[in-house]
Amino acid sequence: MKQKEAQRFGKWLIPVSGGIIITVSGVGLYIDAQGFIENLLSEVVGIFAGIIVALLVVDRYIKHQNERQWAKVRNLTYTAIINHLCDMAVEAIIHFLVKDHRLITPIIGGRDQPNPSTIAAMAELVSLLRQVQDVDSEGRSTSDIAVEFYEGVEWDLDQIQDVLTPRVVQSPAEQQVIDALIEFDHARHRLHNAIIAHKRIATHGVLPHVIELIERAQGLYSVIYKTWK
Repeated sequence: MKQKEAQRFGKWLIPVSGGIIITVSGVGLYIDAQGFIENLLSEVVGIFAGIIVALLVVDRYIKHQNERQWAKVRNLTYTAIINHLCDMAVEAIIHFLVKDHRLITPIIGGRDQPNPSTIAAMAELVSLLRQVQDVDSEGRSTSDIAVEFYEGVEWDLDQIQDVLTPRVVQSPAEQQVIDALIEFDHARHRLHNAIIAHKRIATHGVLPHVIELIERAQGLYSVIYKTWK
């Protein structure tokens, strides 16, 4: 019973309220049209000004809160990224530079905190990969080795792409880090497509994409080093 009464009351509330507003407005206009309009306009301006101020305050507060939250996980997130980058570089050394492991130590040394020695080691790794022969001593092509390399680092790549990149993009992170992550992601997709093509029709075109991926990894690592706090 009470629910029906409430529904009836709600049904008539809007029309009655509208009628009252129209009546009051009409009386105000009749008594003092100019004064009524001026008061109405000032009220409207005041309401809009209040809304704008409130939005600015809320926006600043939300931005400040986001920055505080990001500050707590910033270095943790960046450390996770460089961990995966270093592990991926080590896998490239193991797969392609079988007899030359001297770069492993400086690369592993930069897993927990970015340092210039790791950047230099990654740059040298890129240079050495450009000198790799098309076929190794066992008769395997560089594309076949690249497939093995990709399978070995796929989890690292997935973690960067699916977990860490979205976290950085949605945070108030430095734009250069976001740009470097996007470039790295594009390189990963080009490598993935080259591997698919090689599996369907044997090619010798996968290694250049591995080199590009390591280059982008080195670039991303360098940017994180420059922005490290």
